[in-house]
Amino acid sequence: MKKFFCIIMVIGILCMAAACGGPAAEEGTTQPPEEEKTQSATAEETVEPLDFNWKKDMTVSLFIGIDNSNNEEEAGSDMEVDSNQTTMADALFLLVTDEKEGTSRIIGINRDTITDVDVYDENGEYFRTMDLQIALSHGYGADETAQCENTVKAVSNLFGGLTIDHYVALKMAAIPEINDAFDGVEVDVLEDMTEVDSDLKEGKTITLRGDQALTYVKWRNTDVLDSSNLRVERQKQYLAALSEKLVSDDVTAKDILMIKEMISQYMVTNCTNENIMEIFRQFRTSQLDNASFQMVPGKIQEGDIYAEFIVNQQALNELELELLCE
Repeated sequence: MKKFFCIIMVIGILCMAAACGGPAAEEGTTQPPEEEKTQSATAEETVEPLDFNWKKDMTVSLFIGIDNSNNEEEAGSDMEVDSNQTTMADALFLLVTDEKEGTSRIIGINRDTITDVDVYDENGEYFRTMDLQIALSHGYGADETAQCENTVKAVSNLFGGLTIDHYVALKMAAIPEINDAFDGVEVDVLEDMTEVDSDLKEGKTITLRGDQALTYVKWRNTDVLDSSNLRVERQKQYLAALSEKLVSDDVTAKDILMIKEMISQYMVTNCTNENIMEIFRQFRTSQLDNASFQMVPGKIQEGDIYAEFIVNQQALNELELELLCE
């Protein structure tokens, strides 16, 4: 099967706009949590991040799937969230390309992962750095670019100071247009979702079209503690299926750039068109399979306010040594 890794970067290609080129967000930002709520979780182990010797011939790109619906109920009552202005990083994938070896890997990050997040007040002024869900990092920043940069910093913090070369932030609302540009995507429904769509019965084979594709990759049952991981599995499946179409010989660079322009309103990135097309070329020639996708290791637990994914630092150190270091 063709590698699903290329789909994530291709989604970035499809939505690409010049760095800082997206429309500015409204001035409102997420309010800082109350002082007494600064310690929401502690590390799973006392193991500290290592000082890594990063690979020199490596390109690291971050894909951020962002959304601003249902933020009030997902953020928890300790944060004052305006769902019309605040966005969350609901999907986070690192794309790691070893240029010397010609290989690429994906590292998925649970949106509930607890890590250092820079918090800003309503005036856009730095308040403090706190242990929060990494998804909340995108709620802080004076505009869309600043929000992306705050998420990039949070991910870099999680990986012990890893340099992230490119970021591509895509609003979930773009998914129906991307999906239908390729005449739908066929999946075997992984879990019962009839609560939101009567056609999404577990085990059923269906071609997702329009808003149904968005529902499939975005919805999660907030009554289930592990719902974020269940959603990640559906996102991985969907990306794998879509990538089959994207790596087809029938899809050209011209097609990619055309679709990118079509949905550029949904996207913020620091990439140039040249960056995007080079990454697309690398992905198309990379030797990838499903084993090329790994998740940041850890465990989910019930926090005081919301679910918390606690990273296994020892296992993450090992993952970084394997994939990112000389």
